[in-house]
Amino acid sequence: MKTIPLIGFFSPWAVFIFSWVVQIALYLMNIAEFMPTGADAWSAIYNLVLISAGAFLPASLIGYLLARSWLALGSFKEQIDTLRGKSKILRLSKSRTRLAALTLMFLIVVITLSNWRSYGPLPAITLLTRGDSQYTYLNYGRLMYITFSAAMLLALLSLFERSRLWIAFMISLATGTFLVYVSRGFLIQAILQYVLLWIFIRRPKLSLRTILLTFLVLIVIVLIMGWIGSIRTGTNHFINAMQIRQEWRIWPSGVLWIIGYISFPLANMVALLNSFSEHTGGVLNLTASVPPLFWGVLGLEDTADLLSSIIGTYFPNPLNTVATYNGWIFIDFGIWGMLIFNFILGLIGSFLYTFARATRSLLACIVCAIFVSCLVLGVFANLWLNATILTQFALAFLLSGFLKSRMVDMKHKVTKAREYV
Repeated sequence: MKTIPLIGFFSPWAVFIFSWVVQIALYLMNIAEFMPTGADAWSAIYNLVLISAGAFLPASLIGYLLARSWLALGSFKEQIDTLRGKSKILRLSKSRTRLAALTLMFLIVVITLSNWRSYGPLPAITLLTRGDSQYTYLNYGRLMYITFSAAMLLALLSLFERSRLWIAFMISLATGTFLVYVSRGFLIQAILQYVLLWIFIRRPKLSLRTILLTFLVLIVIVLIMGWIGSIRTGTNHFINAMQIRQEWRIWPSGVLWIIGYISFPLANMVALLNSFSEHTGGVLNLTASVPPLFWGVLGLEDTADLLSSIIGTYFPNPLNTVATYNGWIFIDFGIWGMLIFNFILGLIGSFLYTFARATRSLLACIVCAIFVSCLVLGVFANLWLNATILTQFALAFLLSGFLKSRMVDMKHKVTKAREYV
């Protein structure tokens, strides 16, 4: 029986279609009282799918064709011919990988200790000890965009480490960073990026083992969401605040968090599309993209008040504050903004994926893993224009220029193919 490469299931167009199918299917479950239903709601969902898919999928085809044309150039063609039909894997310089890992660890530890000194005990400690603090996981600490991007890259680098002790230490520190800051979202994104990069560099075939591993990852994510959610919010508070219907309240909290995280943002997006028209011209996305350190320079201090006003006025449940990856784009630029943004996503994502799959470039594989992880979590929010993810992209470019990568076959024989950056 011919096995299928698992990487084919994680192309941007496949993930895009699958995420919309799952999101609409979970919306149909209608687990909360506040979720819009009826003809107006389904008309809005239809328009959302038409606008998003109508821009993303044609752009994906264009991106694919552009990538294939570029890969047909001489230098790339020779590189691809070297790899074709051979079982190879990326390897990095041991000393440079360790130095990069230590640098990321240093950033994480120094920033965390500085935050402890300035803001008091970390959010997880405050929550577990029921201590008093004027800060929550939402407003605790400085330079979090650097801390979280460094932790996610540290986990990715562990895939290239050969020492089990180092691997365990790198993953433990990365995971611990998200846990002590009670950052459920970025912990899940780190797990997704890790799995995606493993798929991009290992090229596993679809088999019973990979299917079981996939289910294991999903179970871990459900448990993490339930556990962290119960710590920082409380399961009962979540059920009451999100107006969970009575018949659903007996379900495990992790499952309810998953269904809610995927379907509730769509409820907000439906409400926006049906009622919002006072577009803000880019201020929300600029605020999300720029590190807080520069907000004052750009005059963005009042953005939180603006967003709170929009959420309180237009969202069916003001405690549910996200509206899918289309949300802030629509608030800033309207339907034309969504069309253009989805077209750009399809173009870039398809180009990156096609290039990474053909060349197995270190930088392309890392950037593609980050991009697709944002696409998976696009059912929740727009993470491509998040300061943490933009910082991770920048750090990935810097690291790829420093790390020495090469292609090695499964018998650990180094090929003569040129180094990848």
